[in-house]
Amino acid sequence: MEKRLQEAQLYKEEGNQRYREGKYRDAVSRYHRALLQLRGLDPSVPSPIPNLGPQGPALTPEQENVLHTTQTDCYNNLAVVK
Repeated sequence: MEKRLQEAQLYKEEGNQRYREGKYRDAVSRYHRALLQLRGLDPSVPSPIPNLGPQGPALTPEQENVLHTTQTDCYNNLAVVK
């Protein structure tokens, strides 16, 4: 879980760098990759297949903060690029 959060943050930062370089398509790709890393970690989003597979470990408050901050940043950045 921690690894996925870190990878999402890395993709977000790479997206920011691509945006600064004017490589908007690459930036969008990185933001989407970040969001895909976070998919399934957000406890507020229901699972598409209920009662299937083990429940994921609970996020710490710090991890939840990183998750929501990264998601918000990526969605806001995607809104600017598009």
